[in-house]
Amino acid sequence: MNKKINDLGLFLQAFLVIVMAICFIISLYIEQLTLLTNLLLGCVFFVMSHNNERIYKKKYLTLIYALAGVVALVYAFLGV
Repeated sequence: MNKKINDLGLFLQAFLVIVMAICFIISLYIEQLTLLTNLLLGCVFFVMSHNNERIYKKKYLTLIYALAGVVALVYAFLGV
């Protein structure tokens, strides 16, 4: 029943999603954390892109996730 996570990419993705969710909830009350939340969102998209390429072999979703990561980072820094 208990399986050890051998893949660092999936562990990192799960960890970043949890941290991003916590930061998102806190950013509803503290507005300065929106930059951190958007940066974490961009990192989650890049890790998802890497996992899709390496584990799931879905090339089209890899490109979509990478572009979404770039958009999230641009949104974080420019505040568009």
